[in-house]
Amino acid sequence: VTAPGGVNLELSLAAPDLQALEALVGKFPNSALSVGVSLDGLADSIAAGEADSRIDALLTALAAYPRPVFLRLGPEFDLTANGLQPEGYVAAWQYVHNEIKESGAENIALAWHSAAACESPFGGHPLEAWYPGDEFVDWLAVSYTAQSADCGAQPIEAALQFARERQKPVMLVASPVAEETQTL
Repeated sequence: VTAPGGVNLELSLAAPDLQALEALVGKFPNSALSVGVSLDGLADSIAAGEADSRIDALLTALAAYPRPVFLRLGPEFDLTANGLQPEGYVAAWQYVHNEIKESGAENIALAWHSAAACESPFGGHPLEAWYPGDEFVDWLAVSYTAQSADCGAQPIEAALQFARERQKPVMLVASPVAEETQTL
């Protein structure tokens, strides 16, 4: 059985469950992987090189899979519940990007994943404040939730325009089931 398009898994950098990753890979051997990795308060430690063993283990596992891997580092970075700040997030992202390049992994693409939420668009910061830079981002990803219609999906439109201006491909990472919204 192959999942259409790809399969998704959420991990934590604090304790990445590489066994769950391996189980998913084994279950869907022909699917692309979308892997969200929560930073769990480690953003500043990453850029300081204090999380290298965790990053190396994760990147080694992802690089070993003969398929595309879309790594969403700090997914929905702009939700205030994630506790991230733009400066630390950008520094962590750039550090991981450089680690990927140094490793030579060619199957891992970095997908910059905005929640594009109505309640606090972009965590109260301009979207640009969160952006690591064109040379560090391969894809832009957004979540579309049932609440997206509450604000006319304006943050999503802003994120899509941001991607267009930078000629970045976009993926929809989260979407509601049909019963949750009539605005799909």
